[in-house]
Amino acid sequence: MRQNFHFCRQRQLPLALCKRSRHGVGRWTERRRDFVCPPQRARGAWPISGLANDSAAPALRWAPEWSQRDHCHHHCHHRLRWPGETVIAVRVRDRIIFKMSKAILLVNLGSPDSPSVPDVRRYLNEFLMDGRVIDTPWLLQQRIKAPVVLAMRYQNPSIESAVKTLASRGATETLLIPLFPHYAMSSYETAVVRAQEIITRLAPEMKITVQPPYYDQPDYIAALAASAADYLKEDYDHLLFSFHGIPERHIKKSDPTGSHCLATPNCCETPSPAHARCYRAQCFRTAALLIEKLGVPPGKWSVSFQSRLGKDPWLKPYTDYELPRLATEGKKRMLVICPAFVADCLETIEEIGIRGCEQFMAGNGREFTRIPCMNEHPAWITALENMAKKFLGGPAGK
Repeated sequence: MRQNFHFCRQRQLPLALCKRSRHGVGRWTERRRDFVCPPQRARGAWPISGLANDSAAPALRWAPEWSQRDHCHHHCHHRLRWPGETVIAVRVRDRIIFKMSKAILLVNLGSPDSPSVPDVRRYLNEFLMDGRVIDTPWLLQQRIKAPVVLAMRYQNPSIESAVKTLASRGATETLLIPLFPHYAMSSYETAVVRAQEIITRLAPEMKITVQPPYYDQPDYIAALAASAADYLKEDYDHLLFSFHGIPERHIKKSDPTGSHCLATPNCCETPSPAHARCYRAQCFRTAALLIEKLGVPPGKWSVSFQSRLGKDPWLKPYTDYELPRLATEGKKRMLVICPAFVADCLETIEEIGIRGCEQFMAGNGREFTRIPCMNEHPAWITALENMAKKFLGGPAGK
């Protein structure tokens, strides 16, 4: 829980990051990017509103640089440290100045706050009215010394609340990592644009760096391979890559050349600048790299697209058509992986794990296995860590 905030009646100072003392507790001053408070004679972990009481945040400690002669005289000089003894703030006499300036913001899609009708309706209103849709973080925090905050493009925790939290922690440079490995206007792009809009409005002084799509990055491919490897050790007839589908019109709208995407059946195999923003080409590239990494034989895998909405044509082939078709062709033992999702959700657990299994069995399939998403797999956390450390300037994780 957050602390209550009070003024110091004696000194009329706005107090921040302080334990309760004879001067009260603190608050943030909006006039400058520093904190003001009288020093305290205390050791150990000190509660920090919105930070140290967050279960995802590591303990922060004030360490006195030299001894305080008399707690009634304000001569103490303290440093605020992250685990690993990295100084992020210095308090000299009655001022606390933050040294840390960089932070990490992870953005995923989001889901309704609850299964209730009002919450689902509110979520769908926000999600479906987005013009770009309808034309762990605490594990990462343990590995890096900058604040890490998770936000959802839709619903909670919101990007707005995340930006406010980062600003309150003194962040002036933030790396935005959309949790969408592939570029699509309905996922990656809308998350980036929304975050930029909110940062411009709430924290205009904050500089934002956007992590490019990482569909072909070695760390991401290695994490996918590590999360799937054990499942491929079992006997199987076919591995189906089920990527999230998008309308074909989105592919064409995102094409910077205006003439390449979907112009020919093999457009994704022809080199083009359009591939930098082509979701379909990036999905095929991910599948090809993962197949090479795992050593899956030719003819034993294929790609499909799931989660259609509306009557317009979406990327083909459709997963719900492919599963029974493959079963009737004799592929009796099926593995399905969903690389477009970094964490399991309704579209992997229910749409693939339950309905997909039923569709496959209805086509006389015998064994159906959904390979879980990377979720909190150590290799995926390492991939995120390396993205963050490239931004922060630290050594890569292993």
